[in-house]
Amino acid sequence: MRLRAWGILLPLAASSGAARPSPPIPVDLTGVVFVDQNANGVRDPGEPGIAGVAVSDQIQVVTTASDGTFRIDRSNGFGIVFISVPDGYRSIGNFWKPIEGATAGKPLAFALARATGPSDFVFVHASDTHISEASRVRTERLRALVDSVKPAFVIITGD
Repeated sequence: MRLRAWGILLPLAASSGAARPSPPIPVDLTGVVFVDQNANGVRDPGEPGIAGVAVSDQIQVVTTASDGTFRIDRSNGFGIVFISVPDGYRSIGNFWKPIEGATAGKPLAFALARATGPSDFVFVHASDTHISEASRVRTERLRALVDSVKPAFVIITGD
């Protein structure tokens, strides 16, 4: 298994005496977001583009044209480009791509497949539950509620 971490590279403090990293060199990024009808991760003939998908280099955000293509002029992001996968679709492979290939003039391609899912879901949010003997009755009521509602998830927040 290979683990990659992505983040923002911050300059070292001037007092450290270490060299500061160079800012990224702006490049033009192009690509396409398309319906991958056979889910092979490659755009085959006849697979249509998807309009209106948000694409970002972590600095700029653009949306795809009617044919699924996008262009980010003079990108100076932090090494990746990602899409916001629209409702009704799922990503085939990563929803993000490193820009190395794009800097060599190769367009980025984001493959999406149609996905079906629930149109809505239920969750329970409880706050400041303060689990203790004094709140046992209240905690049992919460458990009964959760058991009767059968939510997709429960989140408990507070201090």
